[in-house]
Amino acid sequence: MRFPYSEIREPDAIDRLIALAATMNLVGRVELLRAVKDGIIALVELTREAALPSAALEKISRPTLLLVGDDDYASTGPGGWAAASRLHYWARGGMVHATGADVFSYRSVIFATLMARRYALVETDTAHAEVWGTYLSRRIPGIVVLTPADGAQHPLPLARSAVQ
Repeated sequence: MRFPYSEIREPDAIDRLIALAATMNLVGRVELLRAVKDGIIALVELTREAALPSAALEKISRPTLLLVGDDDYASTGPGGWAAASRLHYWARGGMVHATGADVFSYRSVIFATLMARRYALVETDTAHAEVWGTYLSRRIPGIVVLTPADGAQHPLPLARSAVQ
């Protein structure tokens, strides 16, 4: 049986994840994991097929960030995520992030999570940014949607040699 979520609480395990994310130049993930390690926020990363783990979320006392990673070259928008139907009821704030990760944006997400206590971050591609923003804003006031200012696409297309 596949569990809809896993918990990583040990500081050494979080340190290894931070090191791996840094090696892969995932600056946003590094910021989020550091905030988790420091006890500032709780981070719950959803999978496409997992329902919102409501019972587990109710037990978390820290401000909680729900992360939807829909920028994996197989982006679907909210229709491809089982938890999407409940996500916009749970969250009190959110951001749709359809640009490359940067430290400032992710620190802003951490701050917003502290303020709202239940925050959703949707990492998606440029093509699905608007549909995610529209979907979440039906119930969550003040959704922030970030897209590249220069009209570029996110994520960048993979080089053909990278997928062979």
